[in-house]
Parts: sequence; C-alpha cells; structure tokens
Amino acid sequence: MQNRILFCTTIDRTLKSFLLPFAQDLFKQGWQVEAAAAGFANDSSLRDASFILLHSVPWNRNPWKLINFYQAVRRIRSIVVERKPNIVHVHTPVASFITRFALRNMRRRGFVKVVYTAHGFHFHPKGNFLSNIFFMALEKIAGRWTDRLVVINKEDAEAGLRYRIVPEKNLIHMPGIGVDINFYNREKNTENCKQQIRETLNINCRHKIILLAAEFIPRKQHKIALEGLSRMHRRDAILLFAGNGPLKAKIESLALSLGVSDRVRFMGFSSDIPQLMACSDIVLLASKREGLPRVLLEAMAMERPIVASNIRGCLELLEDECGYLFPEGNAQALANTLEEALDNPEEAARRAHQAHIKLKEKYSLGEVLAKHRRLYDELLGNL
Repeated sequence: MQNRILFCTTIDRTLKSFLLPFAQDLFKQGWQVEAAAAGFANDSSLRDASFILLHSVPWNRNPWKLINFYQAVRRIRSIVVERKPNIVHVHTPVASFITRFALRNMRRRGFVKVVYTAHGFHFHPKGNFLSNIFFMALEKIAGRWTDRLVVINKEDAEAGLRYRIVPEKNLIHMPGIGVDINFYNREKNTENCKQQIRETLNINCRHKIILLAAEFIPRKQHKIALEGLSRMHRRDAILLFAGNGPLKAKIESLALSLGVSDRVRFMGFSSDIPQLMACSDIVLLASKREGLPRVLLEAMAMERPIVASNIRGCLELLEDECGYLFPEGNAQALANTLEEALDNPEEAARRAHQAHIKLKEKYSLGEVLAKHRRLYDELLGNL
C-alpha cells in the first residue's frame, strides 16, 4: 500500500518557502503527498509541485479567532477521514495546535500518526513571564496529542525535556529544515550580476552593503537595525532591506527621522536572495526571537559574513567563531559589531568560511531530508 502524508500549515506561503523540497523528496520515494493550508486560491504554482492534492482550510493566523475551532477543526477531520494519510506533519503555531486538537481521538485509536515541527517555541528565556507560562501550557497540552515533536535547535530540545512537553523518546532534534547548497552557491553568482544589482540600487563600488532579509514584523526588529546604522561612524555602509510587511511604512518614516534614508534601500519582496547575498558585505539579523533562522543558514551556504543578535538559534549557528553576535536590542552594540566586521575583512571572511564548512557538514538539505525519511519510516514501523 502506498504511504500517504499530509502537511499542514496555517498559510500556503510556508509550503512554498520551506516544505516544497520535502514534498518533492517524498514524491520521488513513492509517497502520495498532500497539503492543507489557507490561501491556495491565490497561488497556482503549488498545484504544479509534488502535492497530489491541496486542501483549503479556513483557519486564521490569529490564534484567538473562533473560526480556527468551529470550522477548521471540522475541515481537518473530514480531510483525514476521507484521504486516510498515514502521517500528518504539522508546522506553524496555529495549524499545529488546531490540527493536533482535531485529530487527538483519531490518533489515540491508531488511525493516524501526528508529527509537529516547532520552528522555535513561543516560550523562551527572553520572553514575557506570563506569555511564557501560557505558551508552555499550550505546548504541554498539545504534546499529549503528538507522536513525535521535532525541534530545530538545542535550546528547544533542552526545554522540551526539562518541561516534559513530550516523553524523551518522542522528542527529535533536527538540524533545521536544510539549505540547498547548489542553489545557495556563491560561485553561481557572477561579478556581472553583482554589478547589475549595485547599479539598479544606485550603490557604487565604494559602499559596503549590509543586507537584512526579513518580513517587516515586530520580532525582526528593523528599528534596531536602523538605529545601529545611525550610530555607525562609517558613512560608507548601505543598509538593504529585502521584504514586505505591516511595519514597512513605519520603518521608512523612521529612516527619514533618523537622517539615514540616503543610506537605506527598501527592496520589497525579492526572490533573488542568493544574488543579494552575493553582493553584500554582511548579512544582518537583528531579531528578538527565532528558531533556527533560515536566512543565516542561507548566508552560511553563500559564505557571507554574518552579524546577528545573541538569541536562540543564532547562538547555535554562530558559535565557534562562525560569525559575530551582539546583545539583542542594543543598537550601539550593533553599530560597534558591524564596524568591527567591516574594519577587519580578512577576519570576517575567515569566520564566514568556518560557517560555510559547518553548514555543509550539518545543515545541508540532503542531510535533513534523509533524517526526515528515517523519522517517517520509524513511525510506520519500517525500521
């Protein structure tokens, strides 16, 4: 009998950005791969991928919306009853809790196996005390409805065991979601491509480019990046923002008020991240909270120097001098760290090379895909 898996995420963008390689790999192994998310009507490209069926689920990213319970729960149950997947693998916070709640009785009866990948617990040492208690309680409740909990950084692995979210045998530490080192390859991005990007953005060869590729949302802390830029003594640094989001207009206004708008470029959404990284001198991440940040893994694959806040995930990736860390939320420390990296290009390149070696040894896409295949085989009793 052919194995069947259902991937569940809150929005279809997660499937496209992160889970397509997993679907394609399982499809090659003979699996039937299906997906459930909101928003499929707006994205026809997924219908041409390795998903044999796409199921629309009316859930909302806001966990307090009642639609998540009185419509999404029924929809998930009906999909699983009709399609009979062997495994349901859930991602993103809302989809993960609602799906596990919906399938708790089916799972108990052995109808389906449920896997949850936590892309960074919402409770963490830097989090608010009350919100930490709330999110930890939710994880412990939903842990009862989970066959395997996958975490993607060491801090979450330790927290999962310390707070007994699931039994130890059900906790799996995966090295992120993998990076395709053939796609994120510095050698494929020519000098002509770099020059074209600089000309398009009106950035001359004397300027140093600092790239921050992230959605404009609070936890990404674009504000700290701008404040750090404004405090730098060097005036040859250009901060390049790649992404869209609800805070973009506010950050544009802040750049004006800080007097740095001439040293900032707003790219909007870009599918050319490898090219942007190739022409950047530093890849920056100023986030307040992450799991195991994909953008840093991509920068490691591209062998670009990294400056990041000293938070969960970043600490793990950049330990052993694989980049530069600064205290989260400290704009002056960020300015100092950026200037240290720019003032010492040979040392920055050495650290970038160290990170590149680490990426190839531990975080490549092939390695992560193989670990997921073993996880699914073990769940189905094939190992």
